[in-house]
Amino acid sequence: MIVAEENWQPIIDEIWLDRQAEDYNRGKNSKKRDFLRSWYHDRTATHLSLEDIAQNGTKLDGDMLYDIEDPRAEYEKKVMSRDAVDSFFASLSPDDQTILRMRMEGFTQQQIADKLGFKTTGAISKRIAKIAAGYEVFAHSQYNDFLSEH
Repeated sequence: MIVAEENWQPIIDEIWLDRQAEDYNRGKNSKKRDFLRSWYHDRTATHLSLEDIAQNGTKLDGDMLYDIEDPRAEYEKKVMSRDAVDSFFASLSPDDQTILRMRMEGFTQQQIADKLGFKTTGAISKRIAKIAAGYEVFAHSQYNDFLSEH
């Protein structure tokens, strides 16, 4: 009655669907073993590793698979290309471009602050963090564009 009054049945059903091996620690070990077998399909499934497929190949729908293309490699080449980095660099303000260029050349934050007229190195640190966050947003948008193309 309480389950019905408090509308707990959906919660109980969800917990039941998300059973874990730890749920079977009490009682006989056969329940835990049977749960793990059914969860991992140990009796029927063939386990494959990517390394094994790369070295020996495997059949999928009658076709042998040897080389599995990794789309991330193409993405990394595209995003890390000089054109992509240059387009991100061009989107920065002149001060941010100077900060980034000087950091890449090995200048300290104090030297950068002195050259640009900032009073503290904390301002330079914040600008560098802003540039890094901007690049993360840029790379994420490039990745989303890449995924929509493929």
